[in-house]
Amino acid sequence: MFVVSITYTATADQIAAHRPEHLEWLKAAFAGGRLESAGPKSTRDGGILLTSHPDRLSLDAELNQDPYRIHNIATHEVVEFEATMIR
Repeated sequence: MFVVSITYTATADQIAAHRPEHLEWLKAAFAGGRLESAGPKSTRDGGILLTSHPDRLSLDAELNQDPYRIHNIATHEVVEFEATMIR
């Protein structure tokens, strides 16, 4: 599994202008079964994704389709982990 931390690198207006595209991208990832959870950080300076991509290569390919990355208004930090305990 992977945790992706998205951090905005642009103004709030620029982020808002591309949020509808980003939300559509998220919906497609959920529909495709590749995204487990998504939401804003409490600091409101980005968001967090929990993904079930099978490997880093497929995750990177998907992240390259995020409108926030395409428009260069956010960064994506990826951390891989092994979920050994699940509720």
